[in-house]
Order: sequence, then structure tokens, then C-alpha cells
Amino acid sequence: MRRYLSLLLLLGLIWSQSNININDLVKIDGEMYKPLSDKLYTGIVYDKYPITGKKKLDGSYRDGLKNGKWKWWNVFGDIDSTGNFRKGLFYGQWKFYYGNGQLKGMGFYRNGDGTNRDDFGLAAHGRHGKWVFWHENSLKATEITYKGGERVGIWISWNEQGEKIWEGTLEEYNTDINAGEEARLSAEKAAEKTRLANEFRDWFKKGYNAIQNEEYDQAISFYLRANELRPDDASTYFNIGYVYHSQGNYAKAIEGYEKAIELKPSFTSAYQNLGIVYRKQGNFDKSIESYEKAIELDPDNASTYFNIGYVYQSQSNYAKAIEGYEKAIELKPSYASAYYNLGIAYHTYDDFTTALFYYRKAASLGHQGSRDWLKDSGYDW
Repeated sequence: MRRYLSLLLLLGLIWSQSNININDLVKIDGEMYKPLSDKLYTGIVYDKYPITGKKKLDGSYRDGLKNGKWKWWNVFGDIDSTGNFRKGLFYGQWKFYYGNGQLKGMGFYRNGDGTNRDDFGLAAHGRHGKWVFWHENSLKATEITYKGGERVGIWISWNEQGEKIWEGTLEEYNTDINAGEEARLSAEKAAEKTRLANEFRDWFKKGYNAIQNEEYDQAISFYLRANELRPDDASTYFNIGYVYHSQGNYAKAIEGYEKAIELKPSFTSAYQNLGIVYRKQGNFDKSIESYEKAIELDPDNASTYFNIGYVYQSQSNYAKAIEGYEKAIELKPSYASAYYNLGIAYHTYDDFTTALFYYRKAASLGHQGSRDWLKDSGYDW
């Protein structure tokens, strides 16, 4: 009877120590089977690197699941990691190493499933208790306490020079990170805003320079590019209107000025230029309406009164024309053109004496048209 028991014990030991290349096992539904067998594998496994033949791993299975101590090596033959499994899950102490053999991290798992990789590239799920991590230069990097895979309590971090860079709770860390992220995003947003503003300014300036050179088609293309960058800029539309105005394309000019006014209802210059375009189209009522709006916005602008006077004069409404010119002179006593046009208005009224007075006043202020007329007519000033 004693010999029989010894024989059974020996056979059990041999069976439990079966050794097989892990690549020869068959995996079905997450469990490992021995080849050509319907039984879950129990025993030792190994693997080797194909070129060097160096050992890659040693481990064991019980009933088809990883169980017991496992060990891995890198391609150079240095240890990569060691740890324990229980029923296929990380359980107990684990150690991880850098390629130079320096310890990377060490701590305990409880039923970890190998997921949720951290900044070190190591599985965080199931961590329990204190974990320590090191930099590749052997200086300590982090100390963290886990419970159920989650960080709890105070954790500490050091940089590669050994200087402490963090000590606090996860909540405090997340608050700092969020604040830092908000600051970063704010800085990026500000930088992008500055970049777009500079680019807009460059295209706008190119458009302006093209106008000065009377390169109107090119000016429009530059302003359209600026408009893409800042579609709500009233000045861009105003200048586009000005370019079309200069080309004699009054319909497109009106579109530009009106869009500028839509974006900036107080855009006095846009109303003034609309008045000019409408007058050139012969639409005197719209011209006067535009000038009246400009006067409402800026009642002290002498040019607007001069221009509205000119429109009334174009309608042969000399009384209203005189009102406009006189208001322009009241606001700008040196307005030579206003004196000259007053002279024309009174001349048309057959009030030559008054007309001559204003012609001479315009001439004394340097108005060349008045001087030429007076000279040709035999008058001095």
C-alpha cells in the first residue's frame, strides 16, 4: 500500500509540472487548452525569442488561466517584469523594469485585468496599496497609494533631477491640471487671434496700397481675402465699395457701403459716400437721404453740408443749396469751394453783386476756379 501511494504522488508531480511553449496552446473564449485536447491546460509555459533563442517568458496556468508567478525578459536577456496571477487576474506584487535593468515601478494588484495604462505604460486596473515608480536614471519619480485601482490620499512626484514637483490629492491635481489646461487653451486662443489679426491687417494694407497705385482689381482681391479672415469688419466693405466707386461700378459700390453700414450703423463716411454715388446715378432723393443721415450722425461735418448743397443745386433748388453752403462755411470759414459754389448759386439767382463777393472770397482763399473766372471776366480779388 505504501508503494502505491508513492507512485501516485510521483505521477501527480510529473503531471503538474508539464512544460509547453505558450504558442502551442490553443485559446478558446479566453482560456487555454493543450493541443488536440478538450481539457483546460494546467502546467508551466515558456516562450523564446525566435532569432536569439533567448528566454522571453516563464509562467504557469491552472485550469486554462494564468496562475502563480510569471516572469518576462526583453530581447537583450534583461528582466522586463515579474508578477503573480490568480485565476487569470493580476494579483500580489508586481515589478516592472526599464530596458537598462533599472526598476520602473513596483506595487500590488488585486484582481487587475491588465487595462487602463498609465503614463509609464503600465496597467493601472486593480492596483491596491502603495506604488512606487522610478525614472530611468534610478531617481524616484512617484509615490502613489491606490484602492481598487483608484488613487487615494496624498501622492508625490519628482522630476529627473530629484526635485519635488507635486504633492497633493488627485482632486487638487485635477484642479491644477484643469487650470493649466484652461490657461494653455486661452493662450493658444490669444495667439491664434493675434495671428489672424496680423494676417487680416496685412491683406487690408495690401488692398490700401493697391488703391494708391490705382490697381483696383488687385485691391478688390486683397480686400476679399481680408474679408474671409474678418467677415464682420465694416471698414473692409467700405473700402471694397470705394474701389468699385473708383471704377464707376456704382451698383457694386452701393452694395459695399450698405454692408459697411449694416455692420456699423454709425459709419458716417459710408453714408457720405453713398450720397456721392446716388448723386452720380442721378438718384438725388436717395443722395439727400444719405447725406441727412450723415448729418444726423455728425452734425459738425462741413463737407456733408457742402455735398448736400451741391445735390440741391443739381436739382436747381438754389435756396436749399445756399443753406447747405452757408452751413458748411459756418463750420469751416476757410471753405473756399463752398464760397465759390455760393457765388454760382447767387449768380444763377441773378444776384451778381453777392455772387461776385463770394467769387472774390473763394479766390482770396486760393480757389483756382474762382481766380480764373475773375481774371477772365476782368475782376481782381
